[in-house]
Amino acid sequence: MAKQEEIVRWQFLLDEDRWESRTVEEYPLDQSNAPDANPASRARAIRFWALTVTAVFLAGSVSLFWLWREAQAGLEEVRDQLTAAIELEIWADERGDRAMAAGLLDANASPTWRNQNISRFFPLPDGDERQISAHIADFELQDDRALVTVVVTDSRLAVPYQETRVYRKTKTGWVRTAPSADFWGVWESQESTYFVFRYRTRDRDAVTAAAPEIDRLYERVVRSLGLPIDSGREKIAVEVRISGTVAQSSTRNSNGRVLAVASPQLLPRPLGLSAEAALAQSVLYQIINLTIWERMDNVPGDWQSIRSGLRLWLIWEADGVLAQSRGDVVRWLYEESMAPWEKGYSGRPQNYDAICQGFWLWQLHPYEIGVPLTCDQTEGQLFTPVRMPVQLRQLPMPEMDPEFRGAWTRLNTGRAIALATLFDFVDNTYGPASVPALLAQTPDYLRWHGLVSSTLDVSAAEFEAEWQAHMRLLAGLEQ
Repeated sequence: MAKQEEIVRWQFLLDEDRWESRTVEEYPLDQSNAPDANPASRARAIRFWALTVTAVFLAGSVSLFWLWREAQAGLEEVRDQLTAAIELEIWADERGDRAMAAGLLDANASPTWRNQNISRFFPLPDGDERQISAHIADFELQDDRALVTVVVTDSRLAVPYQETRVYRKTKTGWVRTAPSADFWGVWESQESTYFVFRYRTRDRDAVTAAAPEIDRLYERVVRSLGLPIDSGREKIAVEVRISGTVAQSSTRNSNGRVLAVASPQLLPRPLGLSAEAALAQSVLYQIINLTIWERMDNVPGDWQSIRSGLRLWLIWEADGVLAQSRGDVVRWLYEESMAPWEKGYSGRPQNYDAICQGFWLWQLHPYEIGVPLTCDQTEGQLFTPVRMPVQLRQLPMPEMDPEFRGAWTRLNTGRAIALATLFDFVDNTYGPASVPALLAQTPDYLRWHGLVSSTLDVSAAEFEAEWQAHMRLLAGLEQ
């Protein structure tokens, strides 16, 4: 008996009446002998399926667009709520209402973070009403928290700045809260020639970009002080933190040398300052503190009063944000020092707001590195009159110990500035080995006259005249 072949027949009939006129034609699965399909029917089938797919695609697109619009509407609502919270903060800051400002902070946040924000200082008013404006450049959401990048313009500051803030959603609205690992991620680490960096994921790019520059700055500072550069020495640890105070100090302990700095994302950075540049300068200032500490271990205790001038000179040498005020500060103090005593206190240096903003970036008062300004309401109470030594005999000397003698110290508030200009002059005139040579000779001398004459092979009178000319050059008073 012949084997039966299975028959399959596919037809697309769009016209219902044509069913009656169709005869049953059976074709085997093997289509080698089947007649060609009707071209018109095939075209209609293709159009049918194309229209079907298009309709499904359009329906899906409409649904996705609707979902996207809903999401965007939700994000805009969050942006509006965050903007309202920021405007309340601005209202409190413009009026100097610290009680209100404190009430706008998250009550559940750490006391350290709250106190740091409550006590944050701002430059003195210029007589006009303070005006602040802010807008949200970007934000991220995670559950009930928002990471917000804010760009702020403040009439007391020279240029707009940006900073990253964290807000928490409560029953009454969004409140500013302390940063946490929710947005910064887990701890990571990497090494450079001289440092081991420990940081969270969000700061990885800044650390990677800044590490070579930090190595370079470290070599420069160490050479300036005459310390050995030993790449085989145990590396210095750097922790980039999101908790604690903004301005951290360097430390030494049984486990080695540790520098702690704040995440650059949390600093109120001027718009032209990148995160990696801010991080490099943060670490640099701690490097200077650490190396000064190590170098001054070999300087007699009576000469420890030169420490502040040495530190300020190294800050100037690095040419970072805090070095930008050098010319204005030197000119201000030099003109004050050369004026008759009855002239009295003249007020602030030029570009006062820019000077203060540079220090405000790290929440440092200028006087902490030897500049006789506070940038707050206590300025006139602490530093009147303001003068700096312009002669060798006026510089800090061992028997005077000006760091600790009240009246003399008060009347010589510019001693760190004067010493910084002296070290700058020595380095530029007598070469990079000259400052380490001066430091090495301090155990043998009690006065600057003998120290500079012996170490630099120059008379004290000649040295003093050239140093004063250098001060005028730094002040922009002599070309």
